Amino acid sequence: MNDFLKNALASRKKMVDETSSTSAVGQGFGSIEDDKPTTAKLPFYTGDMVDKSDTGFTGLLNQGATCYLNSMIQSLYMTPELREAIFEWRYDPERDPEEKRCIPLQLQKLFASLQISIRGAVRTRELTTSFGWTGREVYQQHDVLELSNVLFENLETQTIGTKLSMVVSDLHRGSYKDYVQCLNCKSLRGRNVPFVGLGLDIDKAESFEQAMRQYITPEILDGGNQVTCDKCASKQDSKKGIRLTSLPYFFGIHLKRWTFNFATLMRIKIQKQIPFPRTFNGADYLNHDGTEKVDEDYAEADSEQKDQQDKPLEYELYSMMIHTGGATGGHYFAYIKDFESGKWLHFNDSSVKEIPSEEIEKWFNPPPEPAKKEQDDKSTAAPLPGDDKPSPAPIPAAVPSDNAAVASAEKQGGGMDIGAAIAANLKDKQQKKDAKKKLEEEKKKRPQFLHPFGAAYMLMYRLVDPKRNVIKVSEELIPENIVEEIKKDDDIYAKQKEQFDFLGGSEANVIKVSDELIPENIVEEIKKDDDIYAKQKEQFDFLRQFITLKIHYDGKTTDVRVKKKESFKKALETVYEEMKLSEAGVSNVECMRLRNMKVTMNVPLQPYDVNLEDAVESFEFHDPKHLILETRAENEEFAAYEKEKISLRMVELEQKTMEWKKEVLVQVDDDAKIGALRRACAQKLGIDDVARIRMAYHNDGLALLLSDDEKRIKKDERILSGHYIHVEVCGEGGKHSEGKSLLMEKFDKQLNTLHLMYNELDFDQSKDDIYTLSLEVDVRCEVGKLREILAEKLGLSVSELVLRKGFHQQELKDDKKTLEAYKLHTNSVVFVERGTPLLPTQYLFQVFIEDEVYKKKKAEREQKKWDEYLRKEKEKEEAAAAKNDDDDSKTPSMKPKTIKSGLPDESLGEAFLFVGDCVLDEQWTMERVKREIVSKVANVPPANQMRLRSFNDHNRLMKVYFDNKTLKGNLKKAIKDYTQICCQQTATENEEFSEDKILLYVAQWFPQRMDFGPTVEYAFNKKTKIKSELREELSKYSGIPVEHLRCDHPRAYYLQNPEHRRKICILDWENESCGEHTVLTSKQWKCKNGEFILFKDNREKEKLSKEDFETASISSLAQREENPLVFYTPQQQIEREIEQKKKEEEEKQMREQAQQDAIARMKQSHDVAAKAAQKSMQKSLQHEKQKELEK
Repeated sequence: MNDFLKNALASRKKMVDETSSTSAVGQGFGSIEDDKPTTAKLPFYTGDMVDKSDTGFTGLLNQGATCYLNSMIQSLYMTPELREAIFEWRYDPERDPEEKRCIPLQLQKLFASLQISIRGAVRTRELTTSFGWTGREVYQQHDVLELSNVLFENLETQTIGTKLSMVVSDLHRGSYKDYVQCLNCKSLRGRNVPFVGLGLDIDKAESFEQAMRQYITPEILDGGNQVTCDKCASKQDSKKGIRLTSLPYFFGIHLKRWTFNFATLMRIKIQKQIPFPRTFNGADYLNHDGTEKVDEDYAEADSEQKDQQDKPLEYELYSMMIHTGGATGGHYFAYIKDFESGKWLHFNDSSVKEIPSEEIEKWFNPPPEPAKKEQDDKSTAAPLPGDDKPSPAPIPAAVPSDNAAVASAEKQGGGMDIGAAIAANLKDKQQKKDAKKKLEEEKKKRPQFLHPFGAAYMLMYRLVDPKRNVIKVSEELIPENIVEEIKKDDDIYAKQKEQFDFLGGSEANVIKVSDELIPENIVEEIKKDDDIYAKQKEQFDFLRQFITLKIHYDGKTTDVRVKKKESFKKALETVYEEMKLSEAGVSNVECMRLRNMKVTMNVPLQPYDVNLEDAVESFEFHDPKHLILETRAENEEFAAYEKEKISLRMVELEQKTMEWKKEVLVQVDDDAKIGALRRACAQKLGIDDVARIRMAYHNDGLALLLSDDEKRIKKDERILSGHYIHVEVCGEGGKHSEGKSLLMEKFDKQLNTLHLMYNELDFDQSKDDIYTLSLEVDVRCEVGKLREILAEKLGLSVSELVLRKGFHQQELKDDKKTLEAYKLHTNSVVFVERGTPLLPTQYLFQVFIEDEVYKKKKAEREQKKWDEYLRKEKEKEEAAAAKNDDDDSKTPSMKPKTIKSGLPDESLGEAFLFVGDCVLDEQWTMERVKREIVSKVANVPPANQMRLRSFNDHNRLMKVYFDNKTLKGNLKKAIKDYTQICCQQTATENEEFSEDKILLYVAQWFPQRMDFGPTVEYAFNKKTKIKSELREELSKYSGIPVEHLRCDHPRAYYLQNPEHRRKICILDWENESCGEHTVLTSKQWKCKNGEFILFKDNREKEKLSKEDFETASISSLAQREENPLVFYTPQQQIEREIEQKKKEEEEKQMREQAQQDAIARMKQSHDVAAKAAQKSMQKSLQHEKQKELEK
């Protein structure tokens, strides 16, 4: 509660700060509103905020895939004798394990919460923690019979000598005799076997009765299966079977719906209807061989066995555990009877609903089959609640069809009433629509329950014995400390639920929370915050009275704040005073006016010189508002604003200083010609002879003389309002079309002068901007001249100065090229450093190798994607199966829809490691290039096993450098400094890769695993024959005999996307589309560099054929490891925790070591590269000195 209020307080403070800090130049003002609180902001877990069921019973929250556990726990809880024994058991710290590892204690707490908690659903996490489950186990489904056996075994072990142990061991256990009896002498030998629940095969049974008979009916062993009889001293015909000798108080019946198909080696589920009774007489199956009662000698029988003889044993059904879904998973829930009220309840995780008694009667006492009725009756019969296959929507009777309406109209009076026919037709459609809608509404109101005969897999019966049967379990049996613990937890939950309903519930759940519930310290904090808020609000309201005017004048912009309520004339006075225009020579306010403007073009628009007494806010200015200020002398008048004219900026060239004068605004008609503009400029400059005015227009790096007076300004020259016109006044008697133009000289110098930035030799590498020096140079200057200028400025010789277009960028190495040829422009940067300039044919390459760690991570990620895809597919199939079980009337599509993996696209790092720099000449052959790289760079493959590749930013290898070409021939125009190349190690030595070769990815496909092995790049001749030469080549590589090797050329996304992997099963492995002479690049395959080839051993059969491709479940075909259900002992739990901590520490150390190794490798590579570069530089210097000495 406190954290929630503090968070809300902080949120409001943040919003007020952001709003109130906005000055008058902000983007307007609005009202302040607190964010509406939502349940997402609550400082506690809201997943268990489940309303209590109307039945009064409590549900169980699903941890992930624990619905099977929840259904069994609810069945055990609804077993009164077991619940009573659990409540009576007491925890002893000296005798029992630690509380969190004690299964009986956690089960006791869970049962107590189910009985007395006010929650709608409680958690089972404490119970599963006592099993030793750490998280992964709760996402794996298991068999409920296996779970009950393991749970009972652990309960019995941890509660030896108590009533609970007796209830678990005696009341749930029966016994049977596994026997062999000689048919000749009737002698019988066997052994007694205890059981907790019977497993009945239902594959060949049609009912519970038939399955029980099959279970106890013996098998006849005759012929070759005869068994040696000790009494007869020879092999005799015998019968072998199971005979029930005693039945438990609680009788669990497991219907074996899951079985294994040995033909397909797949697990399957039997989805057939198996009727079972609400009550049955257990004596009918006790000591029975399926056909008759068998007399037994009870001399060695225990009291329970003796007591059960010759008396009826009536069993009553009280729990049905249901499974919906397929053989590999699904959803579990339970139908359980409450012995106290006699009602049946539907327990589905956190949901608990009552099952109507008529629904139960319909299941176990269905009405007799009605006599065959007319088709109309069938069509109008509404489906009963819970029907597996609801009847279609009824068609209202006695409504005429379209033709009937027309026929009826024709009979009346011999003619046809069109209006009546249309009305009848509309009425017919409306009645059908209303009937369908009413049926759907009624169906929604009725709860739907799945018929248990087709989905029940576990049945629980209790022996009817009034003396022993427990109907109600008293709350007084629950230990007081557990009751207090639950009450405290419920108090906290009640407050949280109240807050949850208030914030996230419906209108019916909205309640008023009293201020008195708020802690005093929180109230004080809020009051202090409100005081601060009030002051900020006062300041905020004050600032809202003003608007900011951005005044553009004399090349500057000035911000002036004026009140919105004051007159515009008063605002002009404020502008005059704050901008100190009197000092600028403006006589008074009347000598200035403000004009609207087009901000992007800085073009003045209409002036604000009327209605000056109106308030500023009446002009509806945006905040801030950009305005242009115009001034005049007292004896002048402002030019009249003509909207249809365009405004141009005239700038005159001062010929003595060759500088530009202040701009002057010139207006001409919208469709005016160049001659009119020349006259307007002459008038502004006071020149009578218009021919002396030379004009130029500068745009997009070009300066054009405007000499043709007949051309139109906008249409021909594309000069628009706001553009600049540069003007030169020719001498007396001169003409603009004659003589030398100073204006063009100015532009020539201006447009061809580059302002270049460069760095100091010893610059500060910690700074972002290292280019602190500058110079101006002509763009037509050669690189050699620029090198001389910079060498002189930096105090170096020309031979020691290296110039680049930027840090780690292209070197300016050809002294004969101009700066323009190197595409340098004004404000470009030039990186300077000490060193020996490269020759024009030499380039600095960055050398990389493939990272094996990245390859391993990528392979692991691909496997994770496949596993994640299988999990998603499985969940989708289970959900679809559950939906189909609930509503069989909807026919599902036969083709399963695929879904993409939801695995996050986490970064795997860089696929290539930098190992050093190397200077290479574009004229070298690839053989010499490889030798040079091996001699100058460490950690690269040998030259005879090296393939040079380019790669892209997506960690993918691209172009292959041909061995029969030069470096320039491979790269062509793409060759440049700092080109990145990867040295890839080849599978074979002395590979000659040329234009007639193709590089393909090769991998082996394993049909039974539905997976493929490592992907390897392999160089093939483009003319390799697919059916012969390719198979032979792959056979040598893989070791698979040629006669058993098959291959195909799949699309890349088959391998990359898990959802398409099923398509690999039905590829053209026999290459039926190819002839004997078909090659890799033929139209059948059209192989290109970087594509895939899969091969396999055809002795391993595919799991998916073309016939079942559309319907088979890929998640059921793929092999999955099934983990056994295990409860860990307290000692095992402690050992697992220690092992987990140790494993985490080892992984942390491995990550740290890997980082240190990577740093060491990079450092070593850089050191080797630096030494090689230094050695190369020394050799070059010695070579240059030798040349000078020779000269």
